[in-house]
Amino acid sequence: MPKISIIGCGRLGKTIGRLLTSLPEVTILDVYNRSIEKATDSVSFIGAGKPVAKLSDLSIPDIFFITTSDGVLAQVTSELLHTINLGSARPSFVHFSGSRSSSVLEEAVKRQLPTASLHPIKSFADPEKSAHTFSGTFCALDGTDTTLKQLIASLFQALGGEVFEIDSDKKALYHTANVICCNYLVTLFQASLVCFKGAGVEEELASRILANLMSGTISNLKSIPPANALTGPLERGDEETLEKHLEALKEHCDLLGLYKTLGINTLPLTKHDEQKKTALRDMLRPRL
Repeated sequence: MPKISIIGCGRLGKTIGRLLTSLPEVTILDVYNRSIEKATDSVSFIGAGKPVAKLSDLSIPDIFFITTSDGVLAQVTSELLHTINLGSARPSFVHFSGSRSSSVLEEAVKRQLPTASLHPIKSFADPEKSAHTFSGTFCALDGTDTTLKQLIASLFQALGGEVFEIDSDKKALYHTANVICCNYLVTLFQASLVCFKGAGVEEELASRILANLMSGTISNLKSIPPANALTGPLERGDEETLEKHLEALKEHCDLLGLYKTLGINTLPLTKHDEQKKTALRDMLRPRL
């Protein structure tokens, strides 16, 4: 029965904590934040654990879950290990960053303590909703300690996660893929809203139209390759329509650049011959 303490009380930490309370084999010990108010609020949301605002007050669990922001993972782990007296204890350390490998927990690695990282590929904007919809979430796992990785994988599989291993050296590229797909999808939605507004379509209606359109595209991508899911003027090789789009966007310089960049990166998906692709690419290249 692993005893787990959570370091960090953001949306991710709160969600992970709430999820773990559903596993009878897990005990939540401490929930740490520099603000006792935030720690107390997190314990209330999680439904287990003791709020702690001083590292020196932490008891030693089997595993520390470090759920802080990426930039302070190493610092927090170092401060923790220089503050508490481990004695003969050998706790494990797990962080949840998508862009950093387990080796970022440098002080723990230096002391030869087991480390791993698990990145749930999911938006945690709303902890309540995230906890209820976690089942089916893909989780990327990396680390060098086989026993710890097996334990973490079993815990998150019990929560409904689909765990797979990722090459630690390729973690940044892996995370880039997630950012492009998730974060920039929001950017594309907003860019389309600007165009709809310029065309005189009311925002609430435009939002519903776009959500429906995006949902249909994503549904297609679940069953067919990207090249087969592609539609629109580039896929048809419709230079006339493409020219109209570029002309319409001249009043929106930032969106014009975005449209051209996306178009150039879409061309490899089309089935045109190289002559046609070159003609389309020339239309999309930035003009100096």
